[in-house]
Amino acid sequence: MADFLKNRIKREIAARQEAERILEEKSLELYFKNIELEDLNKELNKSLTVTTDELDDLENIHLELFENSAVGIVMTEKDIIVQINKAFADLLGYEKAELIGKHIKDISYRDDVNLSMQNTKDLSDKKIERFSMQKRYKRKNGTFFWGSTNVSEVKGKKGKEKCNLAVIVNIHNEKIAENKLHQTVSQLQEINQNLENFAHIVSHDLKAPLTGINTVLAWIEETETGEEMRNYTSLMKERVEKMYTLIEGIISYSKVSNHNEERSLVDVEEVVDEAIQFLQVPMHIEVVKEGVFPKIYINRAKFMQVFNNLIDNAIRHNDKEKGLIKIAVTEDNSYYYFSIHDNGEGIEERYFIKIFEIFNTLTKTGKNTGIGLSLVKKIVEQCGGKVSVKSKRGMYTEFRFTISKQICDNND
Repeated sequence: MADFLKNRIKREIAARQEAERILEEKSLELYFKNIELEDLNKELNKSLTVTTDELDDLENIHLELFENSAVGIVMTEKDIIVQINKAFADLLGYEKAELIGKHIKDISYRDDVNLSMQNTKDLSDKKIERFSMQKRYKRKNGTFFWGSTNVSEVKGKKGKEKCNLAVIVNIHNEKIAENKLHQTVSQLQEINQNLENFAHIVSHDLKAPLTGINTVLAWIEETETGEEMRNYTSLMKERVEKMYTLIEGIISYSKVSNHNEERSLVDVEEVVDEAIQFLQVPMHIEVVKEGVFPKIYINRAKFMQVFNNLIDNAIRHNDKEKGLIKIAVTEDNSYYYFSIHDNGEGIEERYFIKIFEIFNTLTKTGKNTGIGLSLVKKIVEQCGGKVSVKSKRGMYTEFRFTISKQICDNND
């Protein structure tokens, strides 16, 4: 019995010692863990301090950008101004403090308020993410200026409340220039209309006496039978007809100035055929076409005038027993290239530029007025193209002109 108790006491002592050893190890481990945790806590606090400083620096940078921006910046909450920079306050003629608390309506021109408020509502209702508009702002002195305004929604401080951030660029000078341009365009349109009216009036006033002269000449031809008198009357009638042609040419030239013209899809080959049909082509002159003629959007009447004038020119100046007129077309990615080639009398190189000037003609007799080629040049240039001539005296003449695909391949 004594040995049993002795052995039990030894076991309990050994167990207690083992427990104390384990407790001491765990306590030591806990101690080192605690030290490690304290070090981590110090590092975390240090990191938080740095991050806070960085955030403060970033906030200061944003504030500096806000204040020193060259464009106007406004922050609003529920359409009430809560912050504004100096640039926008200066544009309005206020001190910054005077604008804090004002409703956005107070600085907006009345005709722009409804659209501005509707856009703001759509932004608040999440229908749009941002909006831009041009609007007028009311200055302290009662005047206005135009601003290009871009508005978006941003978080307020600590992310609790949302506010609208508006960036305003002063475009008042641009609007003044735009308005002057519109006025100039309107004035030019009025001037063009007046010139067109004037041309018609002059046409009527000039044609009336010419009609009278023609009538008198017809009477003279009926009553006078002398050869000399018939020659005089014939010469006078030729001059009267030339004057008629000149007046019609001036009217046609004045009409080309009108850019607001009706355009339609035109088959160029049909235009060429029609131009030939309405010209007196002598039997000894052959007319051929080469190439695939396109369909383009253009004013049909004016384009017809181009071919009519050039083909008529080729007919009248062909002095060969067997005349030939070739009308050709090619194209690239940007232009259509048209040419009217004849084997007629040709043109000297020194006249290549002069013939396109209004009232300049190389033939002083007949019905030439010097308007036809200048009219061609004007119409072609309105279609984004150029016209030129290549010729050799006594052999051939070739008129070439281009038409821009950008202008004539769509009906915009």
